[in-house]
Amino acid sequence: MKKLLISLVLAVVLIAGALGVLPQGSEGVLFPQAVHAQFTVTTAALSDLTTVLPAQNYAITASGFISGEQVEFLMNGTRLDRLAANSTGEVTATVKIPSQVPGGTVTFTVKNADSTTQASDSATLAPGLVVGSASGSAGAPLKVQGFAFAVSEAYTVTFTNGYTSTGSCVESGSSVSTTLGTGTSSRLGSFSLNTTVPAVVTGTYRIVAKGAGACAVY
Repeated sequence: MKKLLISLVLAVVLIAGALGVLPQGSEGVLFPQAVHAQFTVTTAALSDLTTVLPAQNYAITASGFISGEQVEFLMNGTRLDRLAANSTGEVTATVKIPSQVPGGTVTFTVKNADSTTQASDSATLAPGLVVGSASGSAGAPLKVQGFAFAVSEAYTVTFTNGYTSTGSCVESGSSVSTTLGTGTSSRLGSFSLNTTVPAVVTGTYRIVAKGAGACAVY
């Protein structure tokens, strides 16, 4: 009977130890605890963008997320897209850069639904032009729109065969250098100019919009 009682007490003590509960009087006795496992800490990241243009598409890759979770892609807090991460925690979105945003430094962010995993990076939003038509005869209507200039920035739009990326953006001594219009950009850094194709010989030309800083070219 004593052997049976001892066996029962020992069994109870072992079970209690496995559950992490120590019976009275069992202090100092070591029992097995939880099974050890590995926990992986991930860090969110996104692909690097240095310079972007308005109304253009760019591929952005985010990583470090949980497989299947929704990942948001934002620029300056505005959502550009939302997609699910793949089995490796990566997701690539092709996003279109908003046009009605003043030029300068912008911030791209990727994050999950509750923002517990996120990453950010900055890029330069450079000025860009959208032209209504890629060709036309002299005197034909021509619409030129500019985006991502600074707020209330003075600009000059020139029709030329001598573009350069420095200085005035129009090469000195160009055989064709016709001013199509001037003005001041809006509070969103944009403008719209309705003009006509100048009377020039048949050929290929550039349309350049020069502000106080960088210029945009078509």
